[in-house]
Amino acid sequence: MLVSTWYSYRVFLYIYSMKLLAIVICCLIFVSCKESVPQLTTAITNADSLAINYFKGDGSMDTVVAVRIIADKNKMNQLAKLAGGHTTENFDCGFDGSLHFFKNNQVIQDIQFRMNDEACAHFSFKLQGKLYSTALSAEAKDLLLSLKK
Repeated sequence: MLVSTWYSYRVFLYIYSMKLLAIVICCLIFVSCKESVPQLTTAITNADSLAINYFKGDGSMDTVVAVRIIADKNKMNQLAKLAGGHTTENFDCGFDGSLHFFKNNQVIQDIQFRMNDEACAHFSFKLQGKLYSTALSAEAKDLLLSLKK
């Protein structure tokens, strides 16, 4: 009887430790998938204008079809917050446009975006020497399209 109790105890510990391990792994995955780039918002805090270049929308950067200059701080901050969202893998599928944040006529941050390909919608930018790729959400696409008009 002592052997079966000991065996039951070992099985219980094994199952418990496996559940605990699964919970820890899930938490790590959840936390790592939610990484964002908050320092992007900090980098453009002092921007006084934003130029948005819209390319022809097929991923190639060879034809600019529209340029919009934005001086509205709220729109600039909103775009920076959206662009600094959840990180993704680095895509290589071209771009549909670019954002250029200015302060005193000097570019302080460049960001490229792809919005016309659902499987590859993202922002891409270099910040403090590191390349980032973040998800371009439906909200970001709607904002970019509304600013194009």
